Amino acid sequence: MGNSLTASTNQPNSLDVISLMTLLENKDAPVGQKRAAFERLQQEFAPQTHQTKAYSDELSRVFALRFDPWEQRPQDASTLSEVDLADRIRGCIFGAALGDAIGLCTEFMTQSQVEENYPPDFEFFPGCDVHPDSHRMMFPKGDWTDDTDQMILILQSLLQTGGRCNDQGSDFASQLVTWKDSGFSGLGDSGGAGLGQATKKIILSDGFINEPCTAARKVWEQSGKSLAPNGAVMRTAVTGVPFFWDSVIVDENTLAYCRVTHADPRCAASCVAISHCVSLLLRGIDDVNRILSDALSHAEKHLNSHECIDEFHRFASVSSLEQ
Repeated sequence: MGNSLTASTNQPNSLDVISLMTLLENKDAPVGQKRAAFERLQQEFAPQTHQTKAYSDELSRVFALRFDPWEQRPQDASTLSEVDLADRIRGCIFGAALGDAIGLCTEFMTQSQVEENYPPDFEFFPGCDVHPDSHRMMFPKGDWTDDTDQMILILQSLLQTGGRCNDQGSDFASQLVTWKDSGFSGLGDSGGAGLGQATKKIILSDGFINEPCTAARKVWEQSGKSLAPNGAVMRTAVTGVPFFWDSVIVDENTLAYCRVTHADPRCAASCVAISHCVSLLLRGIDDVNRILSDALSHAEKHLNSHECIDEFHRFASVSSLEQ
């Protein structure tokens, strides 16, 4: 959710924006003045919508949606009861959104900046008072970011396509373009906020809607095959839900949705690791060490060099922020 600055149609006059932004970015300004400037800018560019009629109408529209059911799972697909399985699926989706909302508090900050802007005993939770700056002002209080938005787009795509990614992700690609231009308009968005520059370049490239994977690969190759941001992994948990009992289909879905915007094998491997963890949890496996071992072993098959495999395991085995 959130709004891009350029997409907003509810701007105060330019002098106000410049003055408020200048105050917001002034490190020496009093905290109270910065907070007041932040809240005014936030109100203008990312207003709360949950009490508006449009929001109520959007809820009614969503609750009225109906989709064809996904393929029935085999009886031995999971050791979980129907209730527990449904609970884990909801937890996967809600947990991703809640974690994203908390993550916005420190997004793009270094460790030293986090320590400078939040006291040691600060309690992070969705809706807490975030550090007032030009990035966080684009999101209503308690909001999630583009990562959850894109996860929802993938979920919508899976619901519309029977749980299988279609035509190399063209349905998801089309939804991405619409979201970039208008966000979730029923929730008050006027444009997708937080979209990374690499992903934005791919979405705007020629032929993206019809052949998104080709467009993404072209941009990656033009970068010298070095472009490997982590935007795809943060939206990918939901690809471990449909057909969770079938690793082949989980991989197919995960790789297809990843490659719509991220062509690097390292991006693919990280997405597969996450979706495989989710699928194992839905099968009823609770042994954390087994889940991690299986997921990493499964994911490294999608890496194409010993250097990438070594790097993958190095990042997957860190135990502290210093590492």
